[in-house]
Amino acid sequence: METVCKDGKRDDSVECRGRHVWNRFASCVKNISKEIVGDSRSRMPGNIENWDEDVPEIIESKKKQFKVWQKSKRRKGDWMEYKRLCKETKCAVSKAKFKRYDELYDRLGTKEVDKEIY
Repeated sequence: METVCKDGKRDDSVECRGRHVWNRFASCVKNISKEIVGDSRSRMPGNIENWDEDVPEIIESKKKQFKVWQKSKRRKGDWMEYKRLCKETKCAVSKAKFKRYDELYDRLGTKEVDKEIY
């Protein structure tokens, strides 16, 4: 029985084999680069655990409210509460980022940071 590639060509065709080799290569490069460099999903320096105490709680309440809104057949009152929590979360995260970057910039002016950077 013949296996068929995604575009309908036979699996043993040069194009399918080349695509398979390329996909394996791309996967290896991505995995190795993640090991070396790490994931860059967070733009905030440090982990969320290092933020102010109230920021993770506010983010969690926003996530819970979104689930409430989805389960409530998308009532307008639940949506308005979710949007209010979105604004509150955005403000809290912005303040936490500002505070964190402000501390970072203050530390950059000291000699101890030179040792941390290099």
